[in-house]
Amino acid sequence: MISIQPKHFPFYIALICLFIILKWGYTYLETDDLMFLLSPSTKLVEVFSGAKFTYVPNKGFYNEHLNIIINKSCSGVNLGILCFIMLGFLSVQHSYHGKNILLSWVIMLMVAYIFTIFVNSSRIVISIIVQQINISFIKSPIIHECVGIATNLTFLIIIYVVTEKALIKLKPNAKLTES
Repeated sequence: MISIQPKHFPFYIALICLFIILKWGYTYLETDDLMFLLSPSTKLVEVFSGAKFTYVPNKGFYNEHLNIIINKSCSGVNLGILCFIMLGFLSVQHSYHGKNILLSWVIMLMVAYIFTIFVNSSRIVISIIVQQINISFIKSPIIHECVGIATNLTFLIIIYVVTEKALIKLKPNAKLTES
């Protein structure tokens, strides 16, 4: 168990403030503002699903055959924010110096961005597959929400465990205990 060091409080407060600012800022964004996530996610969905999407300005990416649209609500912004803040907290816990923490935040931001695109694309592809199964007794929005929750939570747990193990291994003089 890692104890919280008082010298790290400013970093924790900064992350909490950043979380609030990012969540607040997201409410003002439109679909077209999120192309940095939507476009690469849609490209991966096209590669893995074989479905082609057409960009509709101010609406998102639409596939007529599947009758789905990838828009603001599918952008993965909330996942990306949560992932970055979680990784940021991990980097603070496993760091000794402020310079290392700030550098690690830049790295964690890049990791969170790539992770968000991958997980978001995976979630959309899984939703397409499940939609095609057509479970008639469960409403489609419920299935879509369940797939999103299960996919995002699973991948967040995986990245947390992998990142924590990597940070422990990289930490100078780290002593690992065998379970």
